[in-house]
Amino acid sequence: MKKVRQTPAPQPDCTYPQGFEGLMAPIKRRQDPFFLVEGDLPAADVDFASLKDSIIPRSETWEGRDPFLTDYKGNVLWLRQFFKGKPELCHFMGCLVMITRRDNVPPEVLALWFRLWDEEAAFLTDHLDIRWKISALRTFGAYGRSELERRLGREFFLTTGLMKLADTERSFSGYGPDEPFPLGRRKTGPVSLGQASYTVARGDLDAHILLQLHETVEALSATDEGCGASVLGADVLARINACPKTVFRRLMVLREKFQRNRAEADSADDS
Repeated sequence: MKKVRQTPAPQPDCTYPQGFEGLMAPIKRRQDPFFLVEGDLPAADVDFASLKDSIIPRSETWEGRDPFLTDYKGNVLWLRQFFKGKPELCHFMGCLVMITRRDNVPPEVLALWFRLWDEEAAFLTDHLDIRWKISALRTFGAYGRSELERRLGREFFLTTGLMKLADTERSFSGYGPDEPFPLGRRKTGPVSLGQASYTVARGDLDAHILLQLHETVEALSATDEGCGASVLGADVLARINACPKTVFRRLMVLREKFQRNRAEADSADDS
């Protein structure tokens, strides 16, 4: 049976009875910095070309126990299982992400991070899967060199995170993420925070959310710094638009049904 994270039960007036400080406590415990020694990190001028040409074998296996929280070398080996068949450069990026999730990030790690994305953004966006692209955006959100880089990372992390929460919660309805709900069974009335529900037939909240991401990507691409982050953001935004399993696609399918119903009603009236 799968483990279940133990949290206090929600109360009628409080989703998180432990409060936000209590919510942070278990997260903070996992942010202790790695124990790094000389040689753990490559030189600042490490040759990325050799890491691009070397592929992690799909036959490589991880047979050990999960490494201790602050054991850097053990975590580096453990992380390789998520990059089988990928270039070593992708695993290297994952290692940098792993370090940036901890407290007291060494400045040389951030220097490597920005050099990596300034020089190899196109290669990384071609080879990373979406999980690691979102993780990379999160690192930009925490440590970006400019407000635009930080804004880009935070906006994408919030948007994709809420998409994942919404898709996961709706999966308990028995509908898959690419299956829009049928018309005619909707419950009307206020939604969260007492807000009026989104008007599917003519609303534009979805457009405002996605255009905010687009505007941040465009603004960042026009700066001297941040080209790598903007390449990554543009890639993820294009994938959101192309994916048939997003809340945005489901809403557009529902709107198309409303439009078709309206056209059929108008045609009946004219006849």
